[in-house]
Amino acid sequence: MGRVGRPVSVNKSEIILNCFKKYDECHLKKYSFNEIIRWSGTSKASIYRLFGDEDNLQYNIFKNYFNCEIKKILLKINKTNNFKKVLYELLKVYINGSSTNCFYHKNRLSKNCFGYRTKKYITQLDNKFLKAWVASIKRYNKSNELKFINPYSAGLFVTSQITLLSMLKQSKTSLKEMKLIVSQVKEVFDKTARKKIL
Repeated sequence: MGRVGRPVSVNKSEIILNCFKKYDECHLKKYSFNEIIRWSGTSKASIYRLFGDEDNLQYNIFKNYFNCEIKKILLKINKTNNFKKVLYELLKVYINGSSTNCFYHKNRLSKNCFGYRTKKYITQLDNKFLKAWVASIKRYNKSNELKFINPYSAGLFVTSQITLLSMLKQSKTSLKEMKLIVSQVKEVFDKTARKKIL
């Protein structure tokens, strides 16, 4: 006979992980809230009790992804004095066929379609990444290798190219084409040492 009385307590972290896995198959816009609830491992009533609404669930998913993945990447960018080395390593990771696509980058351009809290949080992540890249470029510029570069413009360029790679990977673009983008990014920073192009 089934258990009678109060239901077993729901693990909020497990719900976030279950919903993240479904969202991560494509992007946040792909699935309706009801579809996500079916994948959550709990009832609609529990979802609303724990998260309130779809916006707060998505916000918590992004916050969890930041703590599990993005924080490590930002720390690496913020600690390095070798901007180009870290950038090229990250680009390699982003196009690696065996690696998971970046949840943040594949959703950031659609942030205006999300609720207030989620949109605000993605904007905060945008600013964190831009600030980290700009600071990294400025530290690297002490060697004068990229003395003609505009750190802010370069930071925007780097972020946009990583987002592009993430979107191409999501659309199953060939590895050969993505490697071509990476080569073009490297060429920009190699040429910048000799000529002002950013």
